[in-house]
Amino acid sequence: MAAEDADQFIYQGDNFQWKNGYDTLISHLKEKLPESIVRLSSPVNQVAWSSATHPSRALVVTQGDEAFLARHVLVTVSAAYLQKHHATLFQPGLPDDFVQSLEGVRLGVANKVQIGWPDPWWGSQPLLIDILWTHFNLPHHMSWMYGSVTVFSVHRQRAVLELFVTGENSTYMEELQEYEVKDHVVHLLREASGQDVPQPTFFRRTRWSRDPWTLGSYSTFVTMEGMKAGLHTRSQLATPLNNSAGHTTLEKIEESRAARLAGNQDQHRALSRRTRTLLGRDKERYVRSLAEDVEGQLNANDLRLAYRALKKLRSKTPFRASAIRAADGRLVSDMDGQMARWAEYFGQLFTVLLWAGEHTHNTRYSTVDGAMDTGHREARRIVGLLESSP
Repeated sequence: MAAEDADQFIYQGDNFQWKNGYDTLISHLKEKLPESIVRLSSPVNQVAWSSATHPSRALVVTQGDEAFLARHVLVTVSAAYLQKHHATLFQPGLPDDFVQSLEGVRLGVANKVQIGWPDPWWGSQPLLIDILWTHFNLPHHMSWMYGSVTVFSVHRQRAVLELFVTGENSTYMEELQEYEVKDHVVHLLREASGQDVPQPTFFRRTRWSRDPWTLGSYSTFVTMEGMKAGLHTRSQLATPLNNSAGHTTLEKIEESRAARLAGNQDQHRALSRRTRTLLGRDKERYVRSLAEDVEGQLNANDLRLAYRALKKLRSKTPFRASAIRAADGRLVSDMDGQMARWAEYFGQLFTVLLWAGEHTHNTRYSTVDGAMDTGHREARRIVGLLESSP
């Protein structure tokens, strides 16, 4: 499920099982795709991604040293995997505000345990046991089963039962030996059904928190720390990202990689230095494009979008910037001086916009309605953010 839709997803509805497993869905999606454009078992090592303000493509490099140029990259890894690997996976790194939001979510874990017999001991009908714990009287070493919520017959496998375990209990189960899990589940079934359940002849379980490609399963949720930091919905993670690597930069990255693979160390080092220079220039252009976006949004009186762009301008990621001119025409090259100049410039721009609004749109900017006062407070707040930037 996409993050954009997850916060509106309330009722889960009935559970259904695929007739031939989840491969049915993948096979259906692949039917109309040429085999030549599908790569399986090809983990991605790095994504050098591009900016919408500089028409180009993103370079995707796999562990097998295959490289692909793409206009868009759709990343569907789990939140836990992205949290662990984003710093090395993306070049340049992800924006600070996105990383901050990413750290405000957590991927849970839910596992399935399946056990089976030659014949169903419960009879010919499907079995369903919904578990509601009223007495916590399991032996201590079996306490992980308090995380069990249901036991049911597996579709098309009439003699197999599946146990669904969630949370920390699920993680604990992953560490147990196979024989321990089987003994514990049989104990639970005997207690719940009142029958003499035989020892199973089939066993299988998932261990999603130990899987290096997922590091968890089922659902990502916003933590309390995330809410305190301003992340209120997961949809904030669904916003498409634009970045600063231009087409020339991507070509140099590819040339550098090819030189490394060919063993040309001197050429590789020279191209790497050139790539770093180009990335710095691209990021400078990216910052300047953000400043232009802020000016346009302020001209349109869209304070919400202007504030978002200003937050990106306040990114803690260091970058090299060329000199800009102060009001008196002097060149300002140091970061503190440039931030002070931007604060001065936007402060003046806010004053002009609000003054013009008051005199040309008396109804919309009426101080009686409080709109002008609110606008001035928002202007002072945003300019204050720039003035207080380290």
